[in-house]
Amino acid sequence: MNTFERRDFDSIRPVLASGAFFVFIFTFQFYSCPTLLIGIWVVAFGVAVGFVVFSCCSVLPSFLLHWGPRKRNNEDLDQQQRVVSGTCTICGNHKCQRHRPEISRAKLKPWEDLLIPESVDSALQEFLSLLQNYIYNWYRELSCSETCIDEIRTSIRYMAAVLIKRICKIDIPTLVTENLGKEGLKHLETYLRAKEKVTLSRSTSLQTAILEQFNPRMHCALQSRSMELQYLRKLSESILPFLLPPNALRCRSLVSLLRELLASAVFLSAADKLSDPDFVNNFLLILLDKEPMVASDEPPSPKVPLLAKFAKPRVPLTNSALHLSIADILHAQSALFPFMQFMKSEGALNILQFCLTVEDFNKRIFTPEITKEEEVLLIKEVKEIFRSYFDTAAVDRINFDAEIVKELKSCIRGNVDTMERLKMATLLSR
Repeated sequence: MNTFERRDFDSIRPVLASGAFFVFIFTFQFYSCPTLLIGIWVVAFGVAVGFVVFSCCSVLPSFLLHWGPRKRNNEDLDQQQRVVSGTCTICGNHKCQRHRPEISRAKLKPWEDLLIPESVDSALQEFLSLLQNYIYNWYRELSCSETCIDEIRTSIRYMAAVLIKRICKIDIPTLVTENLGKEGLKHLETYLRAKEKVTLSRSTSLQTAILEQFNPRMHCALQSRSMELQYLRKLSESILPFLLPPNALRCRSLVSLLRELLASAVFLSAADKLSDPDFVNNFLLILLDKEPMVASDEPPSPKVPLLAKFAKPRVPLTNSALHLSIADILHAQSALFPFMQFMKSEGALNILQFCLTVEDFNKRIFTPEITKEEEVLLIKEVKEIFRSYFDTAAVDRINFDAEIVKELKSCIRGNVDTMERLKMATLLSR
């Protein structure tokens, strides 16, 4: 026994001594109950044998070597990496830890990189014309402004974009074979048992027999029409946090309105359609038809942004008397400090710092009488601006267009005359 093993044995010797003392005391105390004594001695013997085995054999085979999490295929890992490594809206870097992830472009405008065929977009717009039926009927009595309607349209577009992106991540064959197929077979088995029961008894109707067959596990939404609508409302409430941005969830009136739209106009109508026997039979006939479906002769429609026409604002932009331009904010100290706090909360303080730096730089670069020393200082300053806000390794980098970065880099490297100074200032102010 080496030094370390002896030290370990010395550290657990009090535990072994106290355990042995407890076993002997327990034996003399309960000598009249042999069953309990045998159990205690078996446990003590097992602990002693385990201690001896593990102390003699420091390395034992592990039975958990072949047990571990299921390995993912390469496609799932690549897709997860693409989702995680999003590009920051402010600095343009991947896996940005400086700025807030909830203000990224994919979070604010999930429909930007989502293109669908124009025919599908028109069909979606026609389906979403339910606004006219479910909102305009009561909203016209309150106001004639389209501002609220425009916000609702934008929220619906946001929900549709998030929903389509989530649907694209679903493995359709697995969903059909493992989930829909099993549930369909369960329903078919229940129907066949109920039909057999009706054939044997000839006293009850088929619908009554099916309800009796489902009675132990009947869903709460099947009890009545009001229960079904109440269940769909709760279902809509649980779905909305995954489809709406956090700032929209703070508006209780918008959440209530969208909940009613989903429950009454979408889910309830879909449930009625899917439970229609004619629709189900026609759908099954189409799927099980031996003749293949004829391909359409029409050319494929061009791809357009998702619901761009549907979410287009109906209200013309008007300048308010209370509106402050960015120039007014930068020159007014009373407005600059609150605006700075707001930009800091949004994780975009570097954009405000860039605007202030460029404004001060433009004032000095357009000076008519400028010395050579001042030109050298200005060139150093514009290079510092480039390293701080344009360079890919900069901490406060802003995601400018590649064309602007390229032109500014060429201006810095070239000779700085009057036209180059004018071009440089134009690029920084763009």
